[in-house]
Formats: sequence, structure tokens, C-alpha cells
Amino acid sequence: MEPCAHEGGRGAPCANVIAAAQVARVVIGIRDPDPRTAGRGIDKLKAAGIEVIEGVGAAEAASVTLGHLMRVTEGRPAVTLKMAVGSDGRIPRGDGEPVWITGRQARAHGHLLRAMNDAILVGRGTVAADNPSLTCRLPGMSCRSPVRVILDRRLRTPPDVKLFEDVMVPVWLVCAAGEDQPNANLLHDHGAEIVPVPVDDFGMIDPQDTLETLAHRGITRVLIEGGPSVAQTFVEADLVDEFVLYQGPSPWVRTG
Repeated sequence: MEPCAHEGGRGAPCANVIAAAQVARVVIGIRDPDPRTAGRGIDKLKAAGIEVIEGVGAAEAASVTLGHLMRVTEGRPAVTLKMAVGSDGRIPRGDGEPVWITGRQARAHGHLLRAMNDAILVGRGTVAADNPSLTCRLPGMSCRSPVRVILDRRLRTPPDVKLFEDVMVPVWLVCAAGEDQPNANLLHDHGAEIVPVPVDDFGMIDPQDTLETLAHRGITRVLIEGGPSVAQTFVEADLVDEFVLYQGPSPWVRTG
């Protein structure tokens, strides 16, 4: 991506640093849509006598920086929806414990996706059904666990779920703004950050407002691992940018 040209960051603008280094050539995949840069970085390089080549690997550059691009141009993070289904296309649901319908390779890839995203989002129903930790458990990558975002309109998530066992990974409970939330203090005491978001015309947490709130908090990529209701909400709102679907070799059959 085009080197930044704006002041006020953690150091000097990247374009200034590169220009001062007097390199001969800079290859850029895509321009930065951030209005503080938006071509100014390239202008600085050219003014310093540096050859600038644009458009090399543009598709790859856009894919790698999708979160930044969406946050700048759409005001929301990039969204990846991950789902696992049986050979019959059904989504497995547990009774308080995770249900594994795919193999180790798929699960490892799922954990890699978690490490590649800033936040992982599920609904309260997934917490109740699977009691997940929602952390990255690949060897040596636990520090890359994303912020865990739970859509919980009335803050009914129990305080004894696995989410609160790892105090090093933040838990954000997204609830309905303007409604009485009697469990807010209890959940806050267990480590949750309460994030009120407006509801839509049907009284449900608004998905667009949720993503915009996450973007304001610095989130650029969100991985949705929720069940069918959460998936449907974001798909119907046209807020999913990437789909990842795992299909197991066997149909899902509830036991017991």
C-alpha cells in the first residue's frame, strides 16, 4: 500500500522516511484511500526523485489490507463469516459443549483465522450452546487471540462461562442501548466490557451500528463464528465480505 503522508502518528510519515533514505524505486500495489494520504505519499516520493511503480499485485494488496480499506471507505471492519456444516448442510449445535463435525486441519485453519482477525463475534445463543473460549489455541499463537464480541441484547450471558476464564483476552458484550441492563455490573466485575449499541426497527441489535462501533474502537477485521441467526442477520444486511465454509464428511446427528 502507498506509504502514509500524514503527520500525527507514532513517528514521521512513512513517505518522508522513504524519501529521506533516497531509495531508487518504490513498488506500490494500491493507493491508500485514507484522505490524509490518498496520493500525497506518492507525490512526496516523486518529488524526491524516486521512481514509483503502481498496481503491482493490486488484488493481493487489496486482500491483505481489506480491513483498513473497509474501515476507511465504509466506516466498518471487513467481515469474514466462518461456518461448519455436516455433509447434509446442517449446522451442529451443542448442549453446553462444542460440537466437532470437521477434522483437525479445518479446526487448525479456524484458529488461524482467529489469529488473523482483530475480533471474533458470536451471539449469546452460541455461548449457551457451545460454551466456547473463542481464543486462538495454535502453538505459540495464543497472544494473537482476538477480542471476543458477544451479541447479547439483554446481557444474559452467565458469569461462569469459559469466556471469562482467560482474563488476558478482552470480552465485549454488545447490548441494546437505552434499555435497563440489571446484569451489567455483575458481568463487568467478571471482566466484560459493556458496549451499548442501538437496536433496529425490530428491537434487535443493529448489525451496521455494531460494526461501526467496533470500527471506532480500532477493529479492522471481524470473524463471525455465530450460529445461523447471527449469520443470517449479517448476510441479509449485506455486511459479509468473505465466506469460509467447512463441510464435514458425515451428517450431523444429535445424540442423547
